[in-house]
Amino acid sequence: MSSSTEKSYHHGRLLEDLRATGFDMLTEHPASRISMRELARRAGVSHQAPYHHFSDKKALLEDLSTECMRRFGVEQEAAVHAAHGGMAALRAQGLAYIRFAARYPHAFALIYDPAVCDPGNPGPEKQVQIDRVEALLRETAGRAQDEGMFAATDSAEFTTMVWGLVHGLAQLVTAGHLPLEEAEASVTALAAER
Repeated sequence: MSSSTEKSYHHGRLLEDLRATGFDMLTEHPASRISMRELARRAGVSHQAPYHHFSDKKALLEDLSTECMRRFGVEQEAAVHAAHGGMAALRAQGLAYIRFAARYPHAFALIYDPAVCDPGNPGPEKQVQIDRVEALLRETAGRAQDEGMFAATDSAEFTTMVWGLVHGLAQLVTAGHLPLEEAEASVTALAAER
């Protein structure tokens, strides 16, 4: 065992190191091409080390999906907190959503992969991350409505409409059907509507 491996184990950072390495691997190729052995090799640990935290590849992908969702949420929160005003916050969240998908298409795909994240039962850790992003969207959508954006529309329906639009744009971008710049322009146009 290498000294770097011993250090990871000693400091209890194995799980964090595996998550970071797995996310890095998703920047290169889809989740289907990630293996436990390659994850271990890239993390600089023994090929058995990932099994201390993940029983199999499915468990690994479920955990990586949660980590991807966490990062996805962090980027949206940062964008919203840097914005001034309700419509600006909604626009910032939508742009962060699409830009994350464009920058990390395999991570974005893993977040919404029904084979990894059961829509009716995503698991407690992933549910926390989902709730976090959904609460942020409800807040930003509500603030935008307070400023007159689709003010007569039911708030829950408006929130769902915004999510559907932004998610659809993100899917089109990751599939190569729509340039990122056009998707960004659409989000900007929506957030200018009153």
